[in-house]
Amino acid sequence: MLNLDSTQKDAIGLNFVLKNLDCSSPYGMEKLKELKPYKSEDFNSLEECFDNMKKIKSFYESDKSTISKICDVLAHFKNIRGIIRKLENTSLNQVELFEIKNFLLIFEEFLPLFEQFNDKDWLKNINFSSMTNALDILDPNKKRIAPFSIEDSFSEKLFKVRQEKYKIELLLKKDQSLLLERSKIVAEEDTEETKIMAKLSQNLRNYIADFYANINNLGKLDFTIAKVILAAKYKATRPKISNNKLVLKNMQNPMVAEILKESGKKFTKTSLELNLGTTIITGANMGGKSVSLKTTVLNISLCLLGFFVFADEAEIPMFSDVCLVFDDMQDQKSGLSSFGAEITKLNDIVEKSKNEFLFIALDELARATNPQEGTAIVRAVSAYFSSKNCICLMSTHYDGVVQNGIKHYQVAGLLNNIENTNNISDYMDYSLIEVDTNTKPPRDALRICKLLNMDKDLLLLVEGGIE
Repeated sequence: MLNLDSTQKDAIGLNFVLKNLDCSSPYGMEKLKELKPYKSEDFNSLEECFDNMKKIKSFYESDKSTISKICDVLAHFKNIRGIIRKLENTSLNQVELFEIKNFLLIFEEFLPLFEQFNDKDWLKNINFSSMTNALDILDPNKKRIAPFSIEDSFSEKLFKVRQEKYKIELLLKKDQSLLLERSKIVAEEDTEETKIMAKLSQNLRNYIADFYANINNLGKLDFTIAKVILAAKYKATRPKISNNKLVLKNMQNPMVAEILKESGKKFTKTSLELNLGTTIITGANMGGKSVSLKTTVLNISLCLLGFFVFADEAEIPMFSDVCLVFDDMQDQKSGLSSFGAEITKLNDIVEKSKNEFLFIALDELARATNPQEGTAIVRAVSAYFSSKNCICLMSTHYDGVVQNGIKHYQVAGLLNNIENTNNISDYMDYSLIEVDTNTKPPRDALRICKLLNMDKDLLLLVEGGIE
């Protein structure tokens, strides 16, 4: 699922989003576990996915109660996929037939709700076929109650055997010599029940394709509803699939927003417009560059996975892959330092970029080496990817790395007219401003030193060093 490991998915907030996805049924959870990105050849399927989400979202906003009822019914389904697989080749036992019957009873309750919800058949490739005939096999008397047993009505012979068994059991109270006779009758009853279960299984086998199709569509519907409810919760929007242009207006990151909310703070939404080549975000440390970069990676990843994105507007290409290099890349297994692990990962990305259309996010590349070499590496890498068929977004606090032909965003930084404070973050403007190539980063580090009341003598030395 994308070229992101678990640590990276945690860092960008993707795992947070997926954990907040509340599927109602085991079939919806199956779809979540099978989740993989759409490729360029899957464009029509992705658009179909978004069309269904849009329609369900519109319905959900006007009639939450019906969606809630559907989710309630979905929650009662158990996973019978294994039983259906067994049914393909062998007979089911009584417990398994009970599970099948229970599934069919719930499905019979579900179908009218879905038809009410989908009365104009506007959902694409999410449809269901009636299974009343299959239910009638297990419930020929149409009692429509959950318990399943091998009833006398399934076989005239079984009816007669059980009648005989009943008579013998009455006589047993007076004559224990009839125990052997009863054992024979019980064995005959078991044999007949086994034949009946085999026959019921054979008759149900005709509906295996319907079982699989309905199970698959239950999963698709459940998973789609869960994505819609998540989108409604965080005010996500449908992205437009573009060719080579990436636009995210007022994007946010739910994980970071939740963390800030616990501290009584708000997430600052940011906007980016990227074209082929390299774009660089500059700004001081603690300036929000990494959050903006990771939020961009999150929303691109969600789009490619078939989710609405956390932005007011979005245009996202169908990248072949999403690659991220960020601050904590140390690989203890191979003994590589953070810088060494970065370069190893970068080598892999360079190779992939020769044949694939990538989104590449490089967060503070080469921060673990000395500033002179780090600056040279960032300049070289930005120049390299600016000539490739990719969109590369880099963040850095190094000066003088933005070259001609490379787009440049800068974090707005500290607000003006701030008096001494210990809560620097309260006075930071994390929004991104597009600036020209030669714009120097703001000297926020020195201002922070002053705001945090650095020792005067030490501060004089700092100022002298900067000048």
